[in-house]
Amino acid sequence: MRRFSAPSFLAGVVVAASLVAVPASALPGSGSAAGLSDSPEGVTPSLSVDPLSFRLGESIDATTASSDWCDTVGYHSDIPLRLTWSATDAGSGLQGFDVIEYSDNVLTYEAQDTSQTSFDVRGITYDGQCGGGPGGVRYTVKARDHVGNTAMSRLSGSSFVSVWQQDGKPNPPYSTYTGDLGVTRVGTWQTAPCVCFDAGSTWYSTKGGSSLTYAVTTGPGQTFAVVMEKNSNRGRVGIRVNGGAATTVDTYSSTGKHRVIVWQSQLTEGTSTITVTNQATAGRPRVDIDAVMLTSPPTGEVPMFLTPDF
Repeated sequence: MRRFSAPSFLAGVVVAASLVAVPASALPGSGSAAGLSDSPEGVTPSLSVDPLSFRLGESIDATTASSDWCDTVGYHSDIPLRLTWSATDAGSGLQGFDVIEYSDNVLTYEAQDTSQTSFDVRGITYDGQCGGGPGGVRYTVKARDHVGNTAMSRLSGSSFVSVWQQDGKPNPPYSTYTGDLGVTRVGTWQTAPCVCFDAGSTWYSTKGGSSLTYAVTTGPGQTFAVVMEKNSNRGRVGIRVNGGAATTVDTYSSTGKHRVIVWQSQLTEGTSTITVTNQATAGRPRVDIDAVMLTSPPTGEVPMFLTPDF
């Protein structure tokens, strides 16, 4: 059994992140306006930071049920998240960006003077109730031009992620922040056990028209995702938000891939329904739903004690 401590869990996992190159254009639903600016000369950069999103096609780590709510095996420590932003400068042009982690009023540079416009983050489900530090960290981005003008974003959402199993039960079950999701099941669904699945099981269907509908209430800037098994005998599903047009997702893979984030959508504020329907793909009608997830909302706060000179 492994229990929480800052060196073993939080310090080594929560803050782990990397930079990747992606286009500078903002994702749909962006809108985090710059929070602070400093203009020694000329025009301040214009900076927009998007809400945290998931990294499609990547796998979340697996959890194992534990009767000890402080045992780390019951919590996710590697949920693929991404922070993205865009910026312009009408004066001297952009020089680069800093990415700053904010946790318990402590500021730490994670990247300095980078030209990248995204930053990969590991999401977690630990809520801080067993010690070892906070249950999640947040980020701010600082843009700088060639004459020293800067703009700084308000805080992103937390790296804390709400995760539910296929039946709408929170994972971990003792989470203090995540309650049950409403789930409507249509058609035939069966349970498949495997240590390779999150929390040890999925719900699977081989019948066309079988569906699962999740009802989730969100604030602004929150993204909902579906996690599924991929394999050579897995088929297609249609995913609808609030009864709208279906997005087809193919869960075929030439080799088995577990706990894969196959779809995400930034939801409007309020209660939404997400319906996943088996399309009964010829020759590979089986589909497995492993988990669903939700990002934390951006707070819009300016970090305490933070100034553009940091």
